[in-house]
Amino acid sequence: MKRFKTKKAFTLVELVVTVAILSITAGFGIGIFASAMSNYSKASLTAKEQALATEIEDFILDNARICTNLYLINSDYSEDFTEEGYYANNAAQVALDNSDSYIMSMASDSGVLKLTTNERGKETDVTGAVVYSDIIDQPDLTVSGVDHIDLTLCKQKMVAGQTEKQSFNYLQYSIYMNEGYFITGDVMLYSCKNLSFVYENGFFEKADEGTITIGGEGNASTNGIAFVVK
Repeated sequence: MKRFKTKKAFTLVELVVTVAILSITAGFGIGIFASAMSNYSKASLTAKEQALATEIEDFILDNARICTNLYLINSDYSEDFTEEGYYANNAAQVALDNSDSYIMSMASDSGVLKLTTNERGKETDVTGAVVYSDIIDQPDLTVSGVDHIDLTLCKQKMVAGQTEKQSFNYLQYSIYMNEGYFITGDVMLYSCKNLSFVYENGFFEKADEGTITIGGEGNASTNGIAFVVK
């Protein structure tokens, strides 16, 4: 039998170079994978915040369009309830004193927004008039991850200097979530009767002290908004 001897083999330098190339290639792959996972995580978080912000926006839109009275709530924890113009100082009392109310406020300092529905039963007395009975228990909805919400009452006029009947009121809103997602918009206040503005000569004006922030530093559990249907 003949034995064949060959000197063909990988040198140490070739092996080192091969390992280095494979390491670099693997590093690129890991980097691309890590980047993809990071982008997916961010996209997932943004989608979640978008869904929550849209839920809050729907609450504002649905109730602003049907409310007959709107109150910006600044709870000063006083025992005497006050309700003047479009301001009130006690969310619970707003719910008790009116027929149906839909209140948005911060539940705590942890960024939890509380959406409360207080609907009263409706009955008709012997004269045919509608009488409201006790509040029907409705589950409160809480939305987490909210940083703050800015709300501003505004008026738009078709022609500068027009009267109340020749203009319309609307509510501007900006919803800011903890991780950076935000959504802004406005909604017409078709049926709201308790809003009054000081008329100016411009086409656009904001209500006097008609801006409130729900949440954010210093406003976690004191401010809110109530949409009331009488």
